Amino acid sequence: MPSSRPDDPKPDTGTIPAGAQAGHAAEPDIGAAKRSLTRNVLLYTVARLLMVAAIVGIMLGITTLMDVRFPLIVALVVAVIIQLPLSHLLLAGLRRRLTADMEVVGSRRRHDKAQLRAQLRGEERGA
Repeated sequence: MPSSRPDDPKPDTGTIPAGAQAGHAAEPDIGAAKRSLTRNVLLYTVARLLMVAAIVGIMLGITTLMDVRFPLIVALVVAVIIQLPLSHLLLAGLRRRLTADMEVVGSRRRHDKAQLRAQLRGEERGA
């Protein structure tokens, strides 16, 4: 196992010399990306749900002022449809951060998967 540790950072770091310290430095980055991904997924989900709630509130408020009965399920469906393009416009920055975090985590996962497959084939990954 000690021989596999210096090989870990080579594919991820590129120009950084291989070594145990570089391997340990790469580990917190994936942890931070996972935490950031979790936080951004929650923020994005809550923001979209709040948009739906706000749209439903506006619609029901308008129908109440107009003294018109409007079924709640219809208001929810319309609100979900309206929030789709709105969230695309209003939450673009959060969506970009979410995508970047997903790429970091996915890249690490693909690297680990390729390394495991190479080990199962009996190949040595190295210089």
